[in-house]
Amino acid sequence: MRTLDPVMPLIAVEFERSVVEVALLTTWFTFFYAFGQPILGPIGDAFSKPRLISLALVAMSATTAVAAAAGSFGLFSVARGLTGIAAGGVIPLVIAMIGDRFPYEQRQVALARFMVATLTGQIMGGLASGVLSPLIGWRGVLSVIAAIAGVSGIVFYLAMGRRDVSKRRPFSIGQAIANYRDILANPRALPLYLLVACEGALAFGFFPYVAAILLARDGATSVEAGIVITGYAIGGMIFAFSAKWILKSLGEKGMIRLGGVILCLCFLLFSIPAPWWTALPIFMMIGFGVYNIHNNLQTQATTLSETARGSSVALFACLLFAGSACGPPLVGLLMRLAGESGALLLYAAGVLALGLSAPRLLKLDRKAN
Repeated sequence: MRTLDPVMPLIAVEFERSVVEVALLTTWFTFFYAFGQPILGPIGDAFSKPRLISLALVAMSATTAVAAAAGSFGLFSVARGLTGIAAGGVIPLVIAMIGDRFPYEQRQVALARFMVATLTGQIMGGLASGVLSPLIGWRGVLSVIAAIAGVSGIVFYLAMGRRDVSKRRPFSIGQAIANYRDILANPRALPLYLLVACEGALAFGFFPYVAAILLARDGATSVEAGIVITGYAIGGMIFAFSAKWILKSLGEKGMIRLGGVILCLCFLLFSIPAPWWTALPIFMMIGFGVYNIHNNLQTQATTLSETARGSSVALFACLLFAGSACGPPLVGLLMRLAGESGALLLYAAGVLALGLSAPRLLKLDRKAN
């Protein structure tokens, strides 16, 4: 998901496109990721979450291989869109599996530990892309990702898919619609889904522009941009290891508010032009702040339905990535209207509002055990 961020300028040069046009590929990817969710979630509930995850990983491998070999920007864009659909069958269904296996009191810590794996992937994706692209090019980087996805799909199937004994039922569009109707009848559902859409737009909107911003400010290369973007995942991992202690100390409401304040300060700091290396600690704190908010919202999504948890988490992911898809075009518009620093200042105000309003909108009153 973060592999292309450090190499956006390289792709723009090869296909003779602007960085803004290529950055919109992130929107393209996340758009398809988001809107594949309403179908993938119910299929996982009805069929088999582990088997669907295995199939999605193999499909990701195939579409990423096509993107690596694409000779035109059009084919590359189509392949990235299809990769988005396939990728949508992985993390949301794994989260639903965790919801099936852990009681609420243990679920947030379990999800935080799961984040260690996903954030390791983000660290490797961003850093490896930045480091390897001068050696094997961005096409070589995507080829490596395709191989990893294919092997992962096979290993996951052998480890969990073929052993899955969960009760299966025929997939029914009518039942899927009924499940979504029941989920949305929960009074916490609409506020939660609205908040996660805002989180997606605010937390991830700037990522496709980071390499270009650092290049313009300090002449940073793709390697240096990759290092900075990796800081986000490191910050998330720091949160994952400290989540249990933070939850006991601050509770759910305090965690979300802390995340909003940290993100506000980070965007304010990043709005000040400085050498590229100063952005690394800022992005570490961005990762830490985002996951103080995101982990809580994600945990709430697993509580909306006990019988259609795959659907409730899939709808959560749909809205998260629909918001993420809106982020880069919104940032591009704000940068044209208010400039780079102005756009970052507006984002600082937005994340602060999100962090302070979310606990009240969700009526969080659970105490950490």
